[in-house]
Formats: sequence, C-alpha cells, structure tokens
Amino acid sequence: MSITISTKVACKNEEGVKSKSEYKEYLTPVRPGKPDPSRNPSAIGITGLSLEIVDGGVMEGITVNNLTIEGTKCPVYVRLGGRGRKHRIDAPEPTMGRMSNISINNITAYGSGNFTCSVTGIPGHKIENVTLSNFNIVQQGGLKDGDYLATLGDVEEKEKAYPQPTNWGNLPVSGLFIRHVEGIAVNGFSIDANASDPRPIFMAHDVKGLSISNVLVGENCNNEDMIVTKDVTNESFDFNYKK
Repeated sequence: MSITISTKVACKNEEGVKSKSEYKEYLTPVRPGKPDPSRNPSAIGITGLSLEIVDGGVMEGITVNNLTIEGTKCPVYVRLGGRGRKHRIDAPEPTMGRMSNISINNITAYGSGNFTCSVTGIPGHKIENVTLSNFNIVQQGGLKDGDYLATLGDVEEKEKAYPQPTNWGNLPVSGLFIRHVEGIAVNGFSIDANASDPRPIFMAHDVKGLSISNVLVGENCNNEDMIVTKDVTNESFDFNYKK
C-alpha cells in the first residue's frame, strides 16, 4: 500500500487523519472539522494524525506532507500494537502486523495539548525506517511535577490496548517519544510552549539507528535536558537552541 497526503488542515475533531489495520487499501479522508462549542466548550481532539497497525496487516510506503493541526492533545501518533482483534468471530487469529517506510514532513501544530508526539512499536516488533522532518509544534505547557509520567519506566507498553495516546496521558518528554524502532531520522524539529514545560525534549528506548538534527527549543521548554536514551545504538545528535 502506498499513500500520499498533501494538504492543509485545521483539525480539532476526535481523531484527525487516521489509517488503521481494519481497512485494506483504505484511507480516511482529511476531515477539517471541529467540535461544536455549544455542546462542549472545552472540547479538544485527541490526535491530529494517527498511523496505526494493531490487528495484523502491513503498513508501508506512507508519505504525509503539509499538515497544519490546531488544538489536539497529541499532534502525531504512530503506533504498532498487538491487540489482535478479529474482524469476524470465525476469522483466524491475526498475525503480528508490520510498519515500515513512513515519512511525515512539514507539520505545524499549535494550541496542542501536552500528550507529546510518539512513534512506538512493542517488544520484539519494531517500526522500521521512519523519517520525520520540519515539525513546528507549540503546545500548552504549564506542567509541574505530578502532572506527567516521571520516567521511562512509568510508560507502560499497553500492547493490547486501544491505540491512542490517552493510554499514557502526559509522557515524560515534551517533543517526541520513540520506542521499539529500527531506523528513524528526525531533521528539523521546533518545539515551544505557551507556559513552562520542564520535561526533556526527546526520549528513545530500544532504538537501533537514531539521527536527530536541527532542533530548535523555545524559551518555555527545557533546553538543558535534550534527550533521555536507553538501549539506543547507532545514534547521532546535532542540537541547536533558540535563544
């Protein structure tokens, strides 16, 4: 399957753009909708862009370009999980899915919540060959100790859970959480917040081949603790700072 999205969308609906394993050769169209403020004045969407395989299947050759996302808790969510739900009761047990060759470029997100972008597989099953470029994110911030998961060890795998970032809430990092990935390059990542956010910018666990370059950090984010790593090999980092 090969999909290209090239558009601009202000997205405040529940799930934004989502591609899921339940559909074969299928892509939900961009839906630039917003919740009705008369029904829920504080409504905010969960994700702007979700790419997910959790019930078996293969997702590969995905390119997403030029998204503008307004007011979602998590701008970008990429997830390989092991829920393994059957599409009908007499269907065989789904095999573990795969995700590879994913490119997401030119993302602007503002008014975002503090859930943080993430790219995550599960133990023994890595997402492969991911490129993220030119991300510009401004989120709410305003966090203090106790408002977010404190350490990597607090982030449960949740392999069989419904795939959305509410499983974790506010992660221990503000910019990007990476786990169980082989081959990921991040080039051009700008992060700021409307109020102070003490969390590190990046966190990576069980990653083989990690490159991060051209990072800009706003004054309300933590530019002293840029990255936390565990079991990361073949890594290269080039951090810049916004004054």
